[in-house]
Amino acid sequence: MRKIHSLGLVGAVALVLAAVVAPAANGAVTRVETDQFSGVASAQALDLSLLGRRLTFGIASVDSAANVVNNTLNQKASGIGTLLSPKTAITAAQGDQPANGGRACFQPPLGEALAGANLPSLLIGEVACGEASTKGDVSSFEAVGTGTVASLRLNATQILKPALDALKPVLDTVAATPVGDLLKATDAPAKTAVTTLNGLLGSLLGQGSVVLPTLEPSQTVKDVVNRLEDSDLLRVNIGNAIAKNTGTAANFTSESLAQGGTIEVLPAFRGLGLPPLLKITTGESGASVTYDRDKTAGVGSAKNTLVRIESELLPTLGLGQIGLAGVKPLETLTGTLGIKSGPGFIELAPGQNVTLFCDGAVGVLGALCTEISVGTPHETKLPDGSIKEESAAVTIHLFKGLNNLVPGLNLGSVLGNAALDTVLAPVSGATGLSLGEKTDVPGIRLALAQTVAQAGGTKVMGQVEEKQRAAAAEVPASTPAPAAALPRTGGLPFRTGTIPALLGVSLGVGTFLRRRRG
Repeated sequence: MRKIHSLGLVGAVALVLAAVVAPAANGAVTRVETDQFSGVASAQALDLSLLGRRLTFGIASVDSAANVVNNTLNQKASGIGTLLSPKTAITAAQGDQPANGGRACFQPPLGEALAGANLPSLLIGEVACGEASTKGDVSSFEAVGTGTVASLRLNATQILKPALDALKPVLDTVAATPVGDLLKATDAPAKTAVTTLNGLLGSLLGQGSVVLPTLEPSQTVKDVVNRLEDSDLLRVNIGNAIAKNTGTAANFTSESLAQGGTIEVLPAFRGLGLPPLLKITTGESGASVTYDRDKTAGVGSAKNTLVRIESELLPTLGLGQIGLAGVKPLETLTGTLGIKSGPGFIELAPGQNVTLFCDGAVGVLGALCTEISVGTPHETKLPDGSIKEESAAVTIHLFKGLNNLVPGLNLGSVLGNAALDTVLAPVSGATGLSLGEKTDVPGIRLALAQTVAQAGGTKVMGQVEEKQRAAAAEVPASTPAPAAALPRTGGLPFRTGTIPALLGVSLGVGTFLRRRRG
C-alpha cells in the first residue's frame, strides 16, 4: 500500500511535466521560429537620351519573397528588350498571380518611321528581346529576368548635312586638294579655305600638330566630306541586362548584371577596316547581396565597370574634367589624377571623368563637346536591416553643343519636336510603337551599367495553431480524459533545469511517507 502511494505522487509530477513539455493535441497555440526573407534586383543596359527623346533598352528585374513556416513563395521576373514596344516585354511569376514567362522579341520599325518624317534615322539592326522564368519552391528556387539589347545605328547624313551645306562655298574651292597637302597650299583660295576650316575644325585640321592630314593624307577634301555624309554618326552595341534571385536552404542571393559594350563615333569615317574616330568601351558591371538565413545577415558586393577611350587623335584632343575649366595635357590627367593611359587610349575607373572638346571650343569642335564619367558604388543598410548594393554607373554625353552647330537649327534636340508624335501616330497605332518621352537633354547621352540588388530577412518568434495529432486518436478509450486546463502559450512555466529538482522532491516526499507509515 505504501508503494502505491509513493508511485502515485511520482506519477502525478510526471503528468504535470507531460502536460507542459509535450505538444498539445487539439487547437493548442505554440511558439515557433519564423524564417522570412526577400529581395529585389534590377539592371538596365541603356538609358538613351537621343536628340530630344528618351529611349530605354534592356531592362531586367526580379522580386522574390519566401516564408518557410507558412511554406509560401511569391516571385516575379521581368525582361524587356526595349520600352519602344510592349512586344519585347515578358513576365514570369509564382504565387498569387502566376505567369508562364518565356521569350518575346520584336524589331520596332523606328528607322523607317523617322526616315519617313525626314528626320535622323535611328536603325535597330537586331531585334530586341525580353526573357523571364521562375521555378522551385521555398527550399530551392530561382527567378531570372533578361533584357537583350538591339544594336543601334544613328545615320550621320541628316545630322551633318546642314553644317556641310553651310561650309559648301569654302569646301568647293579646295574640293580636289588632298587633305595632306591642304596646309601646304600657297594660292589665295586655298589659304582662305584653310583659315576658315581651322576656325571651324580646330585641332582636327591642325593647330600646333597636324592631325587630320596625318590620318588622311591621300584623301581629297571632297572624299572626306562624302564619307562624312554617307557614314554612321554613331554605332552602339551593348550587352544584356540580367537580374536573378536564387534561394537555397542556407542562403538567398539577389544579383544584377549589365554586360559591357562599345560605342563608336564616326565608325566608317576613315575607311573600311580602319578604326573609328573615337571608340568607347565599357566593362561588365554588377551588384549582389547574399543573405545568410542562419545568421540573419547579408553581405553586399559590387563589380564596377571600367571605361576605355581609344582614338588616334587622343594626344591632341582638348581634354579636361567635368566641372573644372581649362584644358589639361594628357600627362596631367594620367600623372596627377591617376587616370590610366597607354598608346592611343585612356581608362577611367569609378570616380573619374574627362571632357573632350568642351573648353573654349567653337564651331564644329564646340558641337562635339563630350563628357564621360564613371560614378561610384553605394552600399546602404536600410531601416528593416536589408542591404542595398549599387554598382558604379557610366554616363557618356556626346555632342552636347550640337544645337549650336548651325544657327537657328537645333540639331541636338530635333527629335524633341512635338509634331513628331503626330507623324508617328499611324505607326504607333499599328505596332504599339512608342518613341519615348521628350527630354531637354541636347545631343546624345547614354547612361549604362546601372545595376542594383537588395536582400534581407528575419527570424522571429511567432505563434501558430497546431493541427490535430494522429497520436491523440490512438489513446485507449479507458484512459481518463485529462482535466481541462488553460491553453498553453508556449515554453515552460519554469526553467528546464528545474525538472530534476521536481523529480527529487517527488522521491523525497515518497521516502518520507514510507518512513512515517513504517
